[in-house]
Amino acid sequence: MTDLEINDAFGKPMYETDPTNARYNSLQLQCYEQRKEIAMLKERIKRLESVENSHADVLNAIDNWIQQHKAKEAKP
Repeated sequence: MTDLEINDAFGKPMYETDPTNARYNSLQLQCYEQRKEIAMLKERIKRLESVENSHADVLNAIDNWIQQHKAKEAKP
């Protein structure tokens, strides 16, 4: 089958693109990129929450140490 026969079978030249299909592909690409960005942001949130928890643990440890130190100083 020649290119001309193939083109005739599909009703349009092979070099022509369907604007609807191109728009659909563009939207698919945008969705894919947004999903990737959302996944990256979710991972960043997890890391920030982990750091926040670590800082809270350190602050609690410091606060406990201060309370113990004050209690030792208060004893006669």
